[in-house]
Amino acid sequence: MKIIVGCSGSAGLSMAAYKSAFSAMEVQSTFYRLPKLDTVKSWRSFFGEQFVFTMKAYQGITHRFDSPTWKKKNVRFPEGDPEKFGGLQPTQENFELWEKVIQFAKALKAEFVVVQLPPSFVKNQENLGNLVAFFGSVEKPFEVGVELRHTSWFEDPSELKWILEKLSLVDVTDPFKRDPVSVGDTLYFRLHGLAKNYSYKFTDGDLKLLQKRIEQFDAKKCYVFFNNVNMATDAKRFIELLA
Repeated sequence: MKIIVGCSGSAGLSMAAYKSAFSAMEVQSTFYRLPKLDTVKSWRSFFGEQFVFTMKAYQGITHRFDSPTWKKKNVRFPEGDPEKFGGLQPTQENFELWEKVIQFAKALKAEFVVVQLPPSFVKNQENLGNLVAFFGSVEKPFEVGVELRHTSWFEDPSELKWILEKLSLVDVTDPFKRDPVSVGDTLYFRLHGLAKNYSYKFTDGDLKLLQKRIEQFDAKKCYVFFNNVNMATDAKRFIELLA
């Protein structure tokens, strides 16, 4: 199995420092706002063709405008009827935003796009219908995973497994919280730490356990992105452990 390790974002490092330390990054900024295409192309040019990029999809597709994530500085709402954005609604507005995500992912040559849903996205008839209708309609020229964060989605793992496999979606998880319900050729793990405020520093025992958990799955590729305050150091330590 190929294990790809990096950080969610640049971990506070300069581009040059990150490039010297890691060979993969999950781009976070595309969740909050879509940058200029020339900017994205410059990232790919700087890091080189061998560097692995994944990216988070724009929150306009997933998060309603009352979500706290919209309160970040310099974050603007998409133009149009606010009721037609977010929640994976199969609206023309969301479909057009997805086309922009595709455009940016192609410019970045991203291998994988993470679609993160808010904790308020509970499993009910409306949200389940939106998930199926949206991903059943859009083009996916790269691997796509969903990070479902409300516990209601995991009450019937067999049903969720069937849905994700039908839609060709990867179950994005934190392996310290739960195993993926569906395992294909690709695993995608996002590590938030074992504290509520992302301040947790992984122990040597944690990282050894993570390695064992990854190796128990019969997959061809596993992305591992640390998303805690100590992400740069923890990711480097895990790379050293794998080596």
